[in-house]
Amino acid sequence: GAIYTVWLACMGLGPVTINLTFDYGFEPAFRLMLALLAVGCIASFAINRATPLHLLNVSFADQAAGLRKKLVQLKWLLPGMILQMTAAGLLLPIMPGFAADHLGLSQPQYSL
Repeated sequence: GAIYTVWLACMGLGPVTINLTFDYGFEPAFRLMLALLAVGCIASFAINRATPLHLLNVSFADQAAGLRKKLVQLKWLLPGMILQMTAAGLLLPIMPGFAADHLGLSQPQYSL
C-alpha cells in the first residue's frame, strides 16, 4: 500500500513540479528530475529488507479465476471507469493548447 501511495503521489506531483520549473528553462527541470531520481534511489536503500516475504505460488488458472470473480463483482462500474479514463486520455494532448490559446494561461498557471 505504501508503494502505491508514493507512486500515485509522484504521478500527480511530478508533471506539476516539472511544469513549474519549465519557467526557468529546461536545464533546471532536468536537474530537478535527476535530483529526484537520486533521492528515490537513495530512499530505496532505506527499505527494510530483513522482513521475509511469504510468497504463494498461484497457478495461472487460479489467477484468471480470481480476476474474473473481481470483474463480475464490479459489474457496471468497470465500463464507466474505462470510458472515463479513455476520455481523459483523449483530452490530455488538447488541454495545454486550449488553456494557452483560449484561456490565456501561462505554463505555471496551467500546472496549478
